[in-house]
Amino acid sequence: MSKGKITCEVEIVSKERRGAYTEVLTRLWERSVRKTHDFLRDDEVAHMCATLPSLLARVPVLAVCRCGAVYAGFACLCERELDMLFVDPVWMGRGVGCELMRWALSQGADALTVNEENDAARRFYEKFEFCVVGRSEFDSLGGPHPVLWMKR
Repeated sequence: MSKGKITCEVEIVSKERRGAYTEVLTRLWERSVRKTHDFLRDDEVAHMCATLPSLLARVPVLAVCRCGAVYAGFACLCERELDMLFVDPVWMGRGVGCELMRWALSQGADALTVNEENDAARRFYEKFEFCVVGRSEFDSLGGPHPVLWMKR
């Protein structure tokens, strides 16, 4: 598969967000996290994988990026906060993350949190004019992974 830019579409998922659909997105999430979050322990990833389907069912706005019939990434919004943005490693560096970010910005997203240990993600968000406005020693699950609050 070529690593060039691709054509993909972002679509809002407003209907059923359970079963096989969330299993596909959870597997995508796990591949992405294992590629980009090397600071997480296996048990932390496993715990998050177990809880992700219920989170995906409850987020106010879930958007997926499809390249043909394949899900290449997804993003979640909670009001004006970008709550999640994950790209399958197969599609990284090919414009999927940028497409999801442009979609989020078009929906009014102006805040997000990012793991401090994920420097590449922080730099990605800075390209979209987000800057660090605060820091917490702990992640949203109370784990020992500092997070940065970013605003646009």
